[in-house]
Order: sequence, then C-alpha cells, then structure tokens
Amino acid sequence: MPGSFPAFYEQLKDQLTFPLSWEKSRSRSFRAWQRTARGKVEEFLFQPVDTTRFDPEIIDDRAADGHRRRSLVFNVTQYSRVRAKMLLPNGPGPFPAVLLLHDHGSKFDIGKEKLIQPWYDDTRLESARSWADEMYGGRFVGDELVARGYAVLCVDALGWGDRSGLSADGQQALASNFFNLGSSMAGLVAREDLRAAAFLADLPEVDAERISAVGFSMVDSEPGRSPPCRITSPRL
Repeated sequence: MPGSFPAFYEQLKDQLTFPLSWEKSRSRSFRAWQRTARGKVEEFLFQPVDTTRFDPEIIDDRAADGHRRRSLVFNVTQYSRVRAKMLLPNGPGPFPAVLLLHDHGSKFDIGKEKLIQPWYDDTRLESARSWADEMYGGRFVGDELVARGYAVLCVDALGWGDRSGLSADGQQALASNFFNLGSSMAGLVAREDLRAAAFLADLPEVDAERISAVGFSMVDSEPGRSPPCRITSPRL
C-alpha cells in the first residue's frame, strides 16, 4: 500500500540475496538442500520440537451421506489441547488424507468451519455458509474432498473458531507480545501445522504415505476478495 514502505525500501530490497534458495544453492542434491533449508526453518520458528503425546479423545462420531463426521480433541502442542473436526470416507481404509489449513480473512469466529461444513452449531453454520458463498463458490473444501475418497482434518489456528476472541488489531498485539516473550506467533502456527500433520499420519484410518495439505492464505484478506490459494505440502 502507498506509504507503507520506508523511503529506502529499494536499498533494503537489493540486500535480499536469498542464499538458501534452490536457484542459488551450490548443491545440486535436492535432499541435501532440503535438509539445510528445513534446518534453517526450524531455527527461525522460535518454537522447539514438540514431542508431547497427542492423547486423542473422540467426543462425537456419526454417520453422514457417504462418510463419517468426527469431533475430537488432542494435544496439538505442550501448550494447547484443541478441538478438531475430521471427515472419513465410508469403508475400511486406510485412506489418503489431506490436512486442511484455513484462511485468515480477518474473520475469527470460524476457523475449521471455513473448510468443513459445521453440523454441530447453527450459528457457526450460518457464518460458515456465508463465508463459503463469498470466498469458495459455495463449497466446503473438506466436504468436497471426503466425497472423493480423502480423509480430512482441520484444526483452528490460535485466535480462530474455538480458540477465538481476537480482532485484527488484537492479533497484531498478540503477535508483538509473542516476540517480546522470545517466541513467534507465526512460528507457533507453523509448529501446530506440523504437529497436526504428524497426528493425522498416526491415525489407523490414514495411509501415512499419502498425505498432503491444502492451505488458503493466512494473511489479511478484505471481505469480497478471494484469499490467495496455495495447494501445498511443504508445511508437512
């Protein structure tokens, strides 16, 4: 946005050499480059590797049209035990699976409900349908995927859905306080994504060799504008 850059931003930009990019890597071994790059990512997450037991508990499991709807809780990190929603195709499995990573959208009352249609809360259902209509052509990504034979899991990021209570300004203050505590909110979200992927891979209904992730933005997007989409797996 105009006025949001310092006057000398071009000089700062020229100093960005990106020495760990694949294009500038001295090694032509992808695996070696990947290990180096992941090591640097771990360093800058400011979130230690977490080996807390997941200790999952299924609190609701019901039949739907062609699949099962599951509500569960598990320890996503040593700090937080979270609610999650999962859809499972009918049949014995194990199934290919997708970790769903919801958008930011400056809309905090729903998180996982942006991607899995809520069956458990009429107020959230109304909000979720409105969001799906505005952003995703009236479709819920998780429901579309389970109909195609994929198990899906979605967890609220800190500040959304069951972990809500934020505003856009409040989130900025929260992120700043993370830094003051020697930590990183973005790093925590990334660590939780990795933990959720590991949890998904550990489930008996899931084929651990066939897991991917679908993520949408996680930056501010204005109402009426579709959030930028990325279909990705590096967050695994």
